Amino acid sequence: MSETICKLGVANDGFVYTTCDYKAKNADELSFVKGKCLKVSRKGDGTESEWWWATVDGQQGYVPQNLLSVRNTRIIITIIVIYCYILIIIVTGVPGFFIRVAGY
Repeated sequence: MSETICKLGVANDGFVYTTCDYKAKNADELSFVKGKCLKVSRKGDGTESEWWWATVDGQQGYVPQNLLSVRNTRIIITIIVIYCYILIIIVTGVPGFFIRVAGY
């Protein structure tokens, strides 16, 4: 198990972020959207390591651990877009265009 996965669900007091949308397929699973913050309370058990028990919006259930990250990718993407926009303004001197990132 990689160091990142070992820290996942432990670092940040167990708070993790989802990397994509997921629609629950069973009653004991949680649905979520990309960038949602979850609180991991149990990282699998002796027989199951791919599904973790988590809480989101007051509901608890299993989530697939491969769709979780210690970083919020939405925030990172937003920062990159803003940085690029500022660089374009500095280089061209022309702030006369707009960049719209869906969902932000």
